[in-house]
Amino acid sequence: MFPLAVGNTWEYSYYFESAHAIEQSSHLLDSGNVDLTIKGSSVFADSIVWHFVETAVYRRRFSRGPAGLVLDTTVTTEVNFDMREDLSGDHALHSFSDSKLILFIFPSDVYQPYDTMVVNRYAAPDSLGLKYYSRPSTFIPNLVYSRNLVFREGVGLERMDFARGFFEYGSDTSSAQLITQTLVNVQPVREEPLPRVFALSQNYPNPFNPTTTIRYGLPHRSHVILTVFNTLGQQVSQLINGEIESGNHEIPFNANNLASGVYFYIMQAGSYVETKSLCILK
Repeated sequence: MFPLAVGNTWEYSYYFESAHAIEQSSHLLDSGNVDLTIKGSSVFADSIVWHFVETAVYRRRFSRGPAGLVLDTTVTTEVNFDMREDLSGDHALHSFSDSKLILFIFPSDVYQPYDTMVVNRYAAPDSLGLKYYSRPSTFIPNLVYSRNLVFREGVGLERMDFARGFFEYGSDTSSAQLITQTLVNVQPVREEPLPRVFALSQNYPNPFNPTTTIRYGLPHRSHVILTVFNTLGQQVSQLINGEIESGNHEIPFNANNLASGVYFYIMQAGSYVETKSLCILK
């Protein structure tokens, strides 16, 4: 799921927002690009240590209290860190990162001792070539923490979503979406086969606000209807109603005009009907 080789580079769009009730109601917003590059490796008997560099260029806007905007500037950062790959099982990956790192891809004993998520290099993908990792919201004293990752076979990390809330203090949220990648010295990615059966995947991220992505697979060209309903059975959105070619597909869903709550999305393709639920959390 994660092609590792010296010289591989991934570029992400990046967004971070922090709102604190204390400190005169401060608000911080970062947006820009982050590059992740493997610059070297060290081989041991039971593991490989990959040496990464993370470079970021983003716009930072900061405001505090009634005074409003007090900072609007461009920030450039460069952080070196190591990641260990176990040479057994599915090759678990461990990061030696700290709080200076923007992309929280792998659990770190240094900065996230409460995050027990295990990411494996050779994890088996689903029928759409994806692997989801989810660290659901967990209540730790004075802290709510959650993290979601999506990896694509032969590509690596495709999306990251991170949220952290401090009781009576504020919250932090961040996300990163893959823009492009340059892979060297790796085996060619096999051509993605056509789905053998109809498939409707769980939307990601979930819960979400306000956008999420719904993926589905078609073994042959079909007339597809994809509709969203509320718990009363009322249609609130129709995302697809037409002929779609065979293959794996995805469609975004924007719930900006809908209230928080549980909804259902139903896909119909010939005699195939599948229903899944989604949660809007505003």
